[in-house]
Amino acid sequence: MKTRLLLIFLVVSLNSCNFNSSSDTKVSNNDTNAADTISKTSYTVDQVLSCRRFNKLQKFKFVNKKGFTFRGKGGTVLIFPPNVFNCSDNDSVNISITEFADFTSMINANLSTMTDKNGLLESNGMVYCKAYKDDKELELKKGRSFTCMFNKTKKNDYKLFQGVEKNGIVSWTNPAAAVPYHKNTKTAKVYNFVEAPKEALYISAYGTGNDIAEIESSLKFVDDSTAHITSYFFDKYAASYTDLLPMLPYESMILNFTLTKNGKLVFANEDNVLNLKVKSKLIAFFQNMPKMRGFIDPSTGAKEDLPIFINITPNQMLAKRLESDQANMSKVDKLLADRAEKEKQITQQNEKREKEEIEKRNEENRKLEIENEKRELERGEEINLIEDASKLAFSSTKLGWINCDRYNNDPRPRFDLAFSDLDMYSSFSIKIIFPKLNSIYQLYMGQTAANIPQGEPIKIIFVGIKDKAVYFFHKNMVTANKNDNLVIVPQKIDIADLSAYIDRSLN
Repeated sequence: MKTRLLLIFLVVSLNSCNFNSSSDTKVSNNDTNAADTISKTSYTVDQVLSCRRFNKLQKFKFVNKKGFTFRGKGGTVLIFPPNVFNCSDNDSVNISITEFADFTSMINANLSTMTDKNGLLESNGMVYCKAYKDDKELELKKGRSFTCMFNKTKKNDYKLFQGVEKNGIVSWTNPAAAVPYHKNTKTAKVYNFVEAPKEALYISAYGTGNDIAEIESSLKFVDDSTAHITSYFFDKYAASYTDLLPMLPYESMILNFTLTKNGKLVFANEDNVLNLKVKSKLIAFFQNMPKMRGFIDPSTGAKEDLPIFINITPNQMLAKRLESDQANMSKVDKLLADRAEKEKQITQQNEKREKEEIEKRNEENRKLEIENEKRELERGEEINLIEDASKLAFSSTKLGWINCDRYNNDPRPRFDLAFSDLDMYSSFSIKIIFPKLNSIYQLYMGQTAANIPQGEPIKIIFVGIKDKAVYFFHKNMVTANKNDNLVIVPQKIDIADLSAYIDRSLN
């Protein structure tokens, strides 16, 4: 199913950074503009660094009544159910999301893992999201929530924290525990054949279930446990070259079946198979296969129907022959043109029908639509709550800054780490990074970091402003077993190079 998401637009200044102490920072994502800010104003380092916070902002748009699912490259999943925002059901929602899944993205965005009580957290990923209808900021409807999912680790005591931003600094508060999920819609590839050393059809099978091993076991035959649906196809399916024509050289013929409780495949539908003759033969072949074991739900021990998706495509040798066969390609081109024309006509008919339905809609139909959407909401919330063994799931009632963290309860002795010779800087920021703990300690103009665990590898990053110039310092070290003092000896840098300095210090 295609889904689209619309994120809020942050208010961005094209020429300079703007700050407001009573609200979220409104920024430009440009280091050069940050340099102008330093030379012309007296803003703090934290405020200046926050200018680059949303360099990788992603923007989406969707209709409120349809809902939306965001999947970030770092593994973050945000699931917004239908009708969750405080606007009309048919309103378009604009939503902006920025994912912070590693130290580089967090440090470059001036983020830490400190609570509002100055406690140290271990992060499993951060995200920022806001939603708008036109220029109006949206919130969730009263009593509604959306789902936040993060990658699982060996530790299981993570909570969901809300971020509070002030003067460019984000601290974390209001931890909430993870919530369970029950609906499984994970699709797993269960079997694949090595390319045959001759012209042949290549097959792979997919199934929707709890575990790959369980799906593959379901596809084995009752009378021969060594045989498998794909090996049977490879051995038994027979077709001459002419039987396959016309065929696209690299066409993926996707046939959707249901593996029933009695172990037989029943055809459900297909995805744009070009040659109807070949499709009919393939469907008959799979439906006449020997009886299979069938799928057993591990949670109940009962047999269940199991969706199976079979993908058949020419192997490389066959594809090359099809591609060089001019008669085949001419027929393929005609079939593709006919299909495109048919799809165009269907689209036009659907658009016309939809327009007529909208024009005829009256209050009675509207009431019926609202009732149907209510039922769809109940069903959609169940479908969209993805149970994924690799995710931690949380429920959130607020947008904005979100962080998946656990409290750092390291039993080792704690000591203080002090920094010297900092009085000369009008503003500075010190980040202490704990790579093994996934933690970032931040000093806000203070010169002593308290309660640092001993014997822990750390990376220190210092950014300061003196006489309207930017200074940078970094150091890798292991914390001592006593109170320690570190002299900061930074170098003057060009603000435009700050991101490069940060990246090098983290690698």
